[in-house]
Amino acid sequence: MNQHSDFANYYYSILQYVPDPERAEGVNVGVVLICPAKGILKAKTSDDNDRVLRFFGERPDLDLQRLAALKRAFEERVKMEAGRIKTLEDFEQFVATRANHLRLTAPRPIKVSEAEAELDGLFASLVEERGQAMAVIEEPAFA
Repeated sequence: MNQHSDFANYYYSILQYVPDPERAEGVNVGVVLICPAKGILKAKTSDDNDRVLRFFGERPDLDLQRLAALKRAFEERVKMEAGRIKTLEDFEQFVATRANHLRLTAPRPIKVSEAEAELDGLFASLVEERGQAMAVIEEPAFA
């Protein structure tokens, strides 16, 4: 099978926390990977809210327990929708219906060879702190 044959069939979308929809400022808190042709719809969200706190700071309207519940509920909703979303258009409709403080970006195509590894890679590069990922890279090259 051609290595590039799945490129057009896989898409990802970033889940963002947007505390003030009027300002449209958000912080990445998760990622969704979809391949309608293969029936794949997977989501991964952050376990903590540290990044949200660093981005928005302490605010009276920032309820971290509610945010954690919203992320868990989102992951459950994605599991429920996995059997219903059959096309990219179905997923785009799902994206359009996210109207609370968690928003999804428009889906973007991506080349994927292994879905679970790609989901983890997208999460690491788009959601996890860059400082954590850089710590491994910044180790001295010479002993």
